[in-house]
Amino acid sequence: METKIYPFARRKSNVKAREVKRPLKKLKPGDIIFPVLAFSLGRASLAGDLYPFGPAFLGAAVAYLGPGEAFFLFVFLLLGHIFVLPERYLIYKFSQLLVLFILAGILLKNLNFKKKTVVLPLVVFGVVAFFGVYFDKTFSGTPLDFIKIGLEASFSAILSVVFFLAFPALKGGPGRIVTGEELLPLMFVIGSALIGFPGFFLGPLEVKQTIIHLTVLLTAFSGGPGLGAAGGAVLGVILCFGNGLPLENIGIYTFAGLLSGIFRQFGKIGALIGFLLADVVLAFYLQSLSAAKGLAYQMLVASGIFLLIPNRNLDGLKEMLDSVTRKFQLFMDQPREIARERMNECRELFLDLGNSFLELSATLGPEVIPEFRIEEVVERFPKETCQNCTFIRLCWEREFFGTYHALLEMLTILENKGQLFKSDVPGFFYKRCLRIKEFLNELLFTFLMEKEKSRWQKKLYEEEQLTKSQLKGVGEIFLELNKALDLDFVYDQKNTVKIFKRLWEENLPVETVLAKPAGGRGMVVEVKSARCSGTRPCLNKIPVIIAEETGGEFVLQQKRCGQADGGECHLNYLPMEDLEGRIGIGMAGKTGEKVSGDSYRVVRYSPGKLAVMLSDGMGSGELARRESNACLLMVERLLSFGLSPQKALEAVDALIRLKNRQERYLTLDLALIDLISRQVTFYKRGAVTSFLKRGAAVEKITGGNLPLGSGIELKPREKRQILFPGDVLVLMSDGLLDALGGEERVVKVLLEDNDLSPEILAEYFLAHAKLRHQNVITDDQTVIVVRFFEKTRSEQIVR
Repeated sequence: METKIYPFARRKSNVKAREVKRPLKKLKPGDIIFPVLAFSLGRASLAGDLYPFGPAFLGAAVAYLGPGEAFFLFVFLLLGHIFVLPERYLIYKFSQLLVLFILAGILLKNLNFKKKTVVLPLVVFGVVAFFGVYFDKTFSGTPLDFIKIGLEASFSAILSVVFFLAFPALKGGPGRIVTGEELLPLMFVIGSALIGFPGFFLGPLEVKQTIIHLTVLLTAFSGGPGLGAAGGAVLGVILCFGNGLPLENIGIYTFAGLLSGIFRQFGKIGALIGFLLADVVLAFYLQSLSAAKGLAYQMLVASGIFLLIPNRNLDGLKEMLDSVTRKFQLFMDQPREIARERMNECRELFLDLGNSFLELSATLGPEVIPEFRIEEVVERFPKETCQNCTFIRLCWEREFFGTYHALLEMLTILENKGQLFKSDVPGFFYKRCLRIKEFLNELLFTFLMEKEKSRWQKKLYEEEQLTKSQLKGVGEIFLELNKALDLDFVYDQKNTVKIFKRLWEENLPVETVLAKPAGGRGMVVEVKSARCSGTRPCLNKIPVIIAEETGGEFVLQQKRCGQADGGECHLNYLPMEDLEGRIGIGMAGKTGEKVSGDSYRVVRYSPGKLAVMLSDGMGSGELARRESNACLLMVERLLSFGLSPQKALEAVDALIRLKNRQERYLTLDLALIDLISRQVTFYKRGAVTSFLKRGAAVEKITGGNLPLGSGIELKPREKRQILFPGDVLVLMSDGLLDALGGEERVVKVLLEDNDLSPEILAEYFLAHAKLRHQNVITDDQTVIVVRFFEKTRSEQIVR
């Protein structure tokens, strides 16, 4: 077929492209707050001669926001300097801020939050000190000049860390809650900005002092007496040193915040009364009419503004700043929900144990616990007395019917009267029997033994039913506990707090975090966050932060993305697995049976942990299958619940022994694979040899313990091995091992394996065993083959 290619010519069109009107960018509070703060801090000074606030704020802004957003703050800082500094200082300050802006942008670019808090003050101190010594024209090299430069550089370095810690609260975000730890740095920023706030009056009213009163009042009402007093003290200290206010103002502001916070339980009026009481004390202390008048104006205006603020806004601020509310929300609600889930798991576990026990008991059939029957005594009569008797063939062969009825008649009398005499023996049998005394003693002994056996069987049956009802009863108790649950739940609080705080510091829209231990190195980190703007921090930021805070690598494995429906994002992070297992299973039932008596399960019972289980029920067919399957289900539930393998096996063994009146045993071959640490642990109870192939070598995994239900309590033996990519693990039942011709034949087949898939290798074992025995299967055959591969990070991440 010929393909023709024609030249392409673009046609000109007179149709104008439709102009797309982009919506205006929504103005955020930070777009106004940050420039105002930068301008005020550029004006602020200490003792009228030191200007540490500008470099500190610029360094913190570059560290937290990045050079792009911080550039506009750099401009507003310069504007603030222009209004207060002489011309000869402007070039000096401009150069200082510019160098600091460039150095901070370079040195802090790839550092995390913690490292920035260490490097940032060093950079700020170095820049301020260097410019003070080499570029300040007033510097003459005297000790006083060195002290002045040292103080300015030290204050700048300290304030840079304080401002940096306040930036998460200033930046805010969806669902952002301000913590008590962030409130004090935030108050430092507000107090520092008030130093540079212009000191103008509206008639007799000083605006700056009015703002200070309102700030203390809002802090006390929102955060309580502790935060109110702390906020008042911080504002008082900063303003006294920055604006030269009397030192007694520190105590007045602290006292005002304390009283207002104490009386806030009575609402807005109560907080206001407490605040006014402190101000009245201040008026009496000043003993100056003009000062008292000015204070009265400030007090009344601040109170009026406070009363005009809507209650819903004040309640929102109160909830946002109240550390007790936040602590209850984060550390009580979540653990309580997890506790409910855990109690539900307990309830389901006990109910499942009861049902499994019921199923195991049902496999025995109704004939296992019969009522006492005289016919059974006749059938089990040992006839030892008759062995050397001349008439044994006459009595037990030619006249068997008469002998049988004679025994029934004597046993009926024995059961009714409780004793048996020679006179109770039928006449024809009494005349024929040459050893009537020994015969009656043997019959009495057999009757009593069978009677006692029947009594104990009935007692065991009643105990079994009692145990079964107790298990179900405990399950119902857990159900009731779940309904009335009111308790804390033990979880990994340390890692939860570390991760939660770090995500907040990185300004990610996270609402809740919960780290739950999952045994060993396993840990599940559940994160709930607001919908992102498409940057997908769930893939590129959050796992890195979790890894840095916990010391392990994590990947996102379960995800509900809020981008689809506009809701919240629910994210589950699990430890990164190093291995992946590809599994092949082969099973064949005994010839003539509809089902195999073997059972297997391959399940993930914990994050990063895989359980490979094989059980061989006694005999074959449906009865053996039900027993072996019930055994594996119990082991799985106990492991998933969090019990250690030893405790789980001991519990299952005890349950099987409790019901085991027909001496029916179960084998168990258990391999627990940790895909994170690349370790496999083997547990065997009556199971045959397993095989682990690595390269050109095959290791045999043996176990000498008796099967489950044997009646002998044995501590489960365990054997550990390290796994590598390319390893092959083989578990099989005794029926297949015997059919293949023993362990050496299995080793030979594995050494001949040329990277066959696990599915093909499992089928090969079954086909080879069937061929050796002319397509006749004498016992149930099952094999599980697991080949391990290295698992990359990209294979584990949910996109």
